[in-house]
Amino acid sequence: MIFGHIRVLDDILPLAPPALRLALTYLATTDFDAVTPGTHDLAGQGVRAEIKELTSGTVDENAPERHRDHADVHFLWRGAETIGFAPDRGGNPVAADLLGKSDILFYERVDGEIFLPMSPGHFVLFMPSDIHRPGCCRDGDPGPIRKVVVKIRMDLLRRPDTPLPQC
Repeated sequence: MIFGHIRVLDDILPLAPPALRLALTYLATTDFDAVTPGTHDLAGQGVRAEIKELTSGTVDENAPERHRDHADVHFLWRGAETIGFAPDRGGNPVAADLLGKSDILFYERVDGEIFLPMSPGHFVLFMPSDIHRPGCCRDGDPGPIRKVVVKIRMDLLRRPDTPLPQC
């Protein structure tokens, strides 16, 4: 897991594989008020952005999840959100295994979960070993949020020499 602010990328970009550089550059240079909600391809089948408008909910309303084939970059554009995080050390009870169908595994609960307060401009990169619980409200107050989740196929991160088109 990497947590940061989109306006402070100088330390991350030089170390990032091309697919992650593409995602972070897209997040840093796009006016998401001008982009319609939905899924947008950034590099063919390998990198896509999901622009979402939703109302944050309680921790009990948002199930913890993880992926196997994709990394997620969660970026908050508007509103306030808290995202739960815990490394997957095994032993957490599975609520629904949809890895084969849609690359997502939901858990009933997670041991050792911490919560990251997200304000506009914050991003967090979750790898397949990271359980995360997005969409939670801050301070118990549900509210509207606009966020972007960039999904990056893991083989693109494991092969950092793979060139990608510019966004």
